[in-house]
Amino acid sequence: MQPPREGERSGGRGSTALVLLGFSTLVTQTVFLREIPAVYTSNELTIGCTLAVWMTLTGAGSALERKAHPRNPHRCIPFLLLALGVLPPLLLAVLFTTRNVIAAPGTSPGLLTILLTAGVLLAPFCLLAGYLFPLLASFLNESKRTSGAGRAYAWESAGGAAGVAIFTVFLAGVISGYQILLLTGCVLLTVSVFLYPRDVVPLWARVIAIIAGTAFLFVAFCIDIDRFLRRPLFPGQELVLVRDTPYGVLASTIFSGQRALFVDGLLYAVPDDPAGDEETVHYALAQVRRPREVLVVGSNLPGVVREAVKHGVRRVDCVEINPAIPPLTVVDGKGVFSQGMHIHIADPRRFVRENAHRYDAVLVNLPEPTTAALNRMFTREFFSDIHGRLRDGGVLSVPVLDGVDYLGEDTRAYVSSVAAALRASFRNVLIVPGNRIFLIASDAELHYEIPALLEEAGVETVFVNRAYFDPALARERADDIASSLRREEPPNADFRPTAYYRTLRAWMSSIGLPLWAPLVVFLPLPAILFRRNAVPRICMGAAGFAGAVFQVTVILTFQAILGSLHRDLGVLFAAFMVGLAVGAALRTSVARKTGPRLAATFATGAVFVAAAPWVFEAIRSGTQPAVSFALILMLSVVMGVIVARIFALIVREFSGAGETEDVSGIYAADLAGAATGAFIGTVYIVPLLGMMSACYVTSGVLAAAGVLALACGLRGTGTRG
Repeated sequence: MQPPREGERSGGRGSTALVLLGFSTLVTQTVFLREIPAVYTSNELTIGCTLAVWMTLTGAGSALERKAHPRNPHRCIPFLLLALGVLPPLLLAVLFTTRNVIAAPGTSPGLLTILLTAGVLLAPFCLLAGYLFPLLASFLNESKRTSGAGRAYAWESAGGAAGVAIFTVFLAGVISGYQILLLTGCVLLTVSVFLYPRDVVPLWARVIAIIAGTAFLFVAFCIDIDRFLRRPLFPGQELVLVRDTPYGVLASTIFSGQRALFVDGLLYAVPDDPAGDEETVHYALAQVRRPREVLVVGSNLPGVVREAVKHGVRRVDCVEINPAIPPLTVVDGKGVFSQGMHIHIADPRRFVRENAHRYDAVLVNLPEPTTAALNRMFTREFFSDIHGRLRDGGVLSVPVLDGVDYLGEDTRAYVSSVAAALRASFRNVLIVPGNRIFLIASDAELHYEIPALLEEAGVETVFVNRAYFDPALARERADDIASSLRREEPPNADFRPTAYYRTLRAWMSSIGLPLWAPLVVFLPLPAILFRRNAVPRICMGAAGFAGAVFQVTVILTFQAILGSLHRDLGVLFAAFMVGLAVGAALRTSVARKTGPRLAATFATGAVFVAAAPWVFEAIRSGTQPAVSFALILMLSVVMGVIVARIFALIVREFSGAGETEDVSGIYAADLAGAATGAFIGTVYIVPLLGMMSACYVTSGVLAAAGVLALACGLRGTGTRG
């Protein structure tokens, strides 16, 4: 039996290194896409923007490899892999420690600031990861006569899917994101140095790698590193607890004896807030004669229950999706009225839909819908489900805004969309202005004489009384707000998140930037598509663009339906990477004309994406969570297969012509299109048009690229530079 040739050994090491590359890249990407929105107190918009920055920098690194190919890549690759393992924990520590330098504590920096900061922060890792891909693909070229780019795509994607499955599925919520990065670094430090022989990696490098890996393990499990690094995010406050849960990073703090609970940096609950508790409960329950059963969606459970029982309420069902939150909002020693209170750990949407119990009142006690996760609790579909669970004369209370006398254009539009969603199910909607502005909805008549109604019911209050709440003044303020609302604003809906889009616009305007301003950051990206070999690059860029927009649509649809994006973001990426691996691994024969085959693949993708809205609607209409989850993952897998097949067809065309040096350029075009799609899809297409229309736009892009491929072909049609 003949020993393996050097090219085959290089190919074997190259494929293993590609698995490590995908493993590290996807785990690091998933952790940073979770942490950056939490640190900057932002929303899902930041996920798409960070993803766009990530792909832009990775594409730049891939293009850099072509201009700076090392003379002896065999010797430099293990050290580059070592750097890939060390960088992520260091960069995440920088993210935590510089947050309050970027913006004042408690405020969210502007989107442009986040983009630039993320670019500077992620540049070392992303440039290195992008540089390594075409470099490692060249080793697969050495091992076989055919192009190794397609197989490199498959190996990297398989490694990414495996990494996300291991670390973000099985360990998410068990260990923190920082611990996950330390473990990933330990894997790379250990495997990369022993993957290559001693003449490539000397003994001193192996010893240093082992020491560094051991140090990573010690820091991960012997030091409360997560709490230590996050302490600067809450200056002046005592950070009592930090916990990475499947639904976000929880932080419990104490300031001057006042406790507060933050979820992903957003103030979620203030357990000791008697004025807020009274407003949440009494504005609504005063409208109901002898309420007996109440449903609470959200937190601040003890205070809300304490006020509700003053009305003679016998049963309070409290539903919260995150099991870690209720214990943190219970005030020790003050009692929770255990006989009448029932805590349900469940998705509120599904609980309301499947629970046959009927209530006198439903109190939504949540922050404003500044994220897609919160927006799903303010939609027409959820309000309709609640209406079906209310008894005759029952009321629904929804807080929409902190009490203000002037509403900007986007804020008026946001409140209008929520009010329109309520009017779609209820006859009457009452605006009640207090410290927070509430919308009270019911089919029965509603009144502003709240203090008189409370006195008649024998309810004693400290804040919501005649001295605190003047009905005439409240009616005047409510009339001013009502007159400013926009009747033409469409109702906030699951697949048309108008409120989320309007709060996004309001956030942008509050920092003095129009919504289109960040677009200038990504305008140079399409220039990558119009250099040498223009047509194949444009086709690849279109595929990357469509794949990213569709993935953003799937992510936001997933959040709207299931509400567990923080936990399952890695699973969605893993599903897409599995599709990429499968599509790239499928056999691609050399064809004289690649154009028709490529056009057929684009057409298949266009039809598939155009049909996706029917799948979304079927999922939303009431399928079981496991079935919904599987269907959404299936969509991601199929889209990954389509994008990978397009990549493989284009690369195989050039490998057949002896033009393998353009692989890095095609890979860069893929990433440039994906970066543009991730940004435009997140900021403009999905929030403005909704999920359904976003699919149709994506389908149109794929169809146009297919027509271009069929009309022009690939070989010899580009502009040679």
